[in-house]
Amino acid sequence: MPDQPRLSVLRRIPAFVWGDVVSALIAGVTVGAFVDSDALRIFPLVAVGNVLTGLLVCWWAFGFAAAGWKLWLTASVLNPLLIFGIVWTIQDYECLFAGKTGWGCILDEVGPFIAGISLVPPLIAVICHWLVRVIRKAPSHPVH
Repeated sequence: MPDQPRLSVLRRIPAFVWGDVVSALIAGVTVGAFVDSDALRIFPLVAVGNVLTGLLVCWWAFGFAAAGWKLWLTASVLNPLLIFGIVWTIQDYECLFAGKTGWGCILDEVGPFIAGISLVPPLIAVICHWLVRVIRKAPSHPVH
């Protein structure tokens, strides 16, 4: 029984927040594991920090009880990693689309990768948001 107050605090955190933060943490650890031990510590923090900015705007604009598509769109578009990935891609458009090669194009695929990986946590968060809504609407007893 002494753990009951702690659990009630955790239950008040919306499923969208849990899904977004935990999936960003997992994505950061996964990507960081392929680089080195420093990246394994830094990438999850950067990913969670960027997700928190989108969550803050979602909370301010709609609240976490809003429709899933609004939360996903806001959390995705306002993620600084997505913006950074898009800017990086625009900067290296010649390497990606015009056939330019050479040492200047060695990191040309970083932008689309960062933009793509930043879309995953909000998508998982919307799935969690939807699942919790479905579970709460389900009848708790069998219907005869």
